[in-house]
Amino acid sequence: MPYVLATTFAFLSVLGFTILYITYRACLPFLPENVIICLQSFLSWVCILPWVLRHGTASVVSPQVPIICLRGVFGFGAALCLVHALTTTPLAETTLLTNSAPLIIPFIAHFWLKQKMKVYLWPGIITGFIGILVMMNPTVHLQTGYLFALLSGLFTAAIVVVVQRIAHEPLHRVLFYYFACFWVPLFPLLFTEWVSPPGFVWWLLALGAVSAVAGQILFAMASRYAAAVYIASFLYLIPLFSLVADWVFWQETITGQALLGMIIIISSGLYVLFMMRKKQSRDAIVLIEPIGSGVFLKDTVRTLNYQVIAVFPNSDSYYRKLYAAKGGFYANCDVVIRERQMEAILHKIRKTKYRIKACITGTEGGVEMADQISAALGLFGNPLETVVARRDKGEMRKWLAQSNLTCPQFMICSSRHEVEQFAKDHSFPLVVKTPKGMGAMHVFICKDLTELLRRFHEITQTENVTGEQAREAVVEEYIGGEEYVVDTFSDGKEIHVTDVWIGHKISIGHAPHVSYDSIIIPLTDPIAERLSAYAKDVVAHFRVERGPSHLEIRDDPQKGPVLIEIASRLAGIMIPHIIQKHTNFDAYFSTVDVLVNGTTQISTPIVYTKYPAVVFCPILHSGRVISIQGLEEIQKLPSYESHVLYVRIGDVVSSSSELFGLPAKVFLANADYAQLLQDVESVHRLFVIQTAP
Repeated sequence: MPYVLATTFAFLSVLGFTILYITYRACLPFLPENVIICLQSFLSWVCILPWVLRHGTASVVSPQVPIICLRGVFGFGAALCLVHALTTTPLAETTLLTNSAPLIIPFIAHFWLKQKMKVYLWPGIITGFIGILVMMNPTVHLQTGYLFALLSGLFTAAIVVVVQRIAHEPLHRVLFYYFACFWVPLFPLLFTEWVSPPGFVWWLLALGAVSAVAGQILFAMASRYAAAVYIASFLYLIPLFSLVADWVFWQETITGQALLGMIIIISSGLYVLFMMRKKQSRDAIVLIEPIGSGVFLKDTVRTLNYQVIAVFPNSDSYYRKLYAAKGGFYANCDVVIRERQMEAILHKIRKTKYRIKACITGTEGGVEMADQISAALGLFGNPLETVVARRDKGEMRKWLAQSNLTCPQFMICSSRHEVEQFAKDHSFPLVVKTPKGMGAMHVFICKDLTELLRRFHEITQTENVTGEQAREAVVEEYIGGEEYVVDTFSDGKEIHVTDVWIGHKISIGHAPHVSYDSIIIPLTDPIAERLSAYAKDVVAHFRVERGPSHLEIRDDPQKGPVLIEIASRLAGIMIPHIIQKHTNFDAYFSTVDVLVNGTTQISTPIVYTKYPAVVFCPILHSGRVISIQGLEEIQKLPSYESHVLYVRIGDVVSSSSELFGLPAKVFLANADYAQLLQDVESVHRLFVIQTAP
């Protein structure tokens, strides 16, 4: 199914690009080249403005803007050369040379990215350039149009290389700068080269503008479902479509020698793409539950031209409940394994035709499984000695107690008597939790023995959301102070702190700790520096040598920082994506790189262009939703970026009790930290869900 969608989107995309090129040539008799590009790109830019405004003007700000603009500059160069070539060269031959990027990319990768040229590509590259010489026929008369078309192909190849570095940037942001890089530098020339277009030419310009936008969007959609080398092969349909257009609209026929050259070039380009895919398609990465934050991890794996083997050990209903998914969690997966037992999963992985390069978890539930699979297959990972302690809260407490780090007093209880014994020796409130929960599920702060015993029996006698029933529970002293989250990344040599958050919770009915918001703390803040030092010690003690770690820490007034839990995984609630947008750190790429190669390079220090926050909007009263208020005002806040809403008017809802049951999340970011804090409070004040019994 993924390749069916990829093929459909890729075909429609090249159709859009072909229409764009046809309109370029059709406008040339009536307008100067610079005017055509300026007007058409401006209309394309206008087309995407509503999309940009829907996300807010702040959404076009990113530390990746220079790279995004570099893509636009290369696109601008490709368009200028292409349009100039069309003044003297047939459309089909021009578009063929423009889309000869597969023959040029290896050279750019070699000289720019220092990637070694692959020997198996040389036959196709050499033959392809022979085809170019045959088509251009330089011994008779070398048209400058061919040279400009070939230069356009060089710029197009450079775009392909740059695109890999901005693969996770939102498409509306990329296109905003892409089209702006076309019309902004040409705008001053309108004052000297302006020619008033005839009425029908405006329609041609508009058609080209819409086709350009559609082509870009459809190409991006195709890239979500298949590797780049597969999508690139469709670009060779453009000269074939153009050949028909030359004959239909301009009654031009191609010479026998030019046709021979085209056949050689297309065959050579397809050979290069085929060899690239053949060599890469056997390399795959196993992703455990690539949902939630793991969706972006899956996108990164595909962008890097690895195949995706996805393991889903739980039921569809489980994923729908926790991640509000509608079944799309299997998209973009080359192999899907629906097994729960490790032996069965390993058996199916080994049966695939792929060379497994890494195994990575996308969720908390896959922490143990990912390291166990990595060890079984001889891949880079983290030591099995500590893997259980990085998932099981009881084993986590045991391992922490062996260190010099502060650890709460605790007991792993399997009976009522043990619970009563611990409660006898410690004062309330006490915390009881399931050993392998997620979020705040089956985690209770108890005020007295009656409540403690009731919650203990709830944990040990009922199934959790994954369908598992715990045989024991962890009972521990309550740690006071503010609650923080610290995310770290181990690059194979050092431990880096990437982000520190303060989390606030509120009490709703019988739920005493419902998530209310998470706000970033600047890494240079004294609190962040103190927590960072503690977090690094914890990560080192739990021997997380590669990849991300997600730590929840309480800063107790008497004890100081105390670990609540640690998991060697990416953070949830889109945190890695948020950090990627607003800093110079890409957790997705770095995670793949360190687990494939054993080490990776992290840019230090971590620099923030904006300070982010996530505001959770709880339901205070159960009932039927009769109104949802405040979203319009929230979208006008200076820090607003986006929001997700999981309920509709008419839904029957329960009051919020845990993170996974919250009806809405609002994502904020601002370079002004004081403004960010003000807007967090505004969201809390403005968002209201009214219910009726």
